[in-house]
Amino acid sequence: MTPDTSLPWPPLSPVLVDLGAGLATTGPGGVTGGFAVYRFVPYGAAVRQGLPSPVVPWAADWPPYLAATIAHYVPLPLATSESPAIARDLGFQERDDQKLPVQQAVYRGWPLYLFDLDVPGGPARGRVPGFFEVVTPDVPPLADGDDELPTWPNTFGGP
Repeated sequence: MTPDTSLPWPPLSPVLVDLGAGLATTGPGGVTGGFAVYRFVPYGAAVRQGLPSPVVPWAADWPPYLAATIAHYVPLPLATSESPAIARDLGFQERDDQKLPVQQAVYRGWPLYLFDLDVPGGPARGRVPGFFEVVTPDVPPLADGDDELPTWPNTFGGP
């Protein structure tokens, strides 16, 4: 399948839907066939252990053998959802990133990402168990109850 290069990258004003296997953006005109949405799993482990967010390395600090892979994960811009179940846990955080300064979508406290080698409507090629995983609607939140959700610190071109 050849990627549709007419679509903006990253998608502008993405709308999230639950495709059963996980969250995805919708395609043009709201039809199913967008991109899978990912979370960076080590960030959750650091938060749950009470470690400060900077423990997770930034793109410039990754070993060279991983840096090229990390660069394919792009922050998902501010998103919406027509599903009340998704919309109630959807938010954003400011991202002071010189490469891509956006309001990054956050679901249940998880910063959301796209994989730039995915094809609209295609398989989730960016899924790497324990590293980057597709976000499911029932993903555990990063904070319990009324706890303030963590925010991703300033980055420069990384997750």
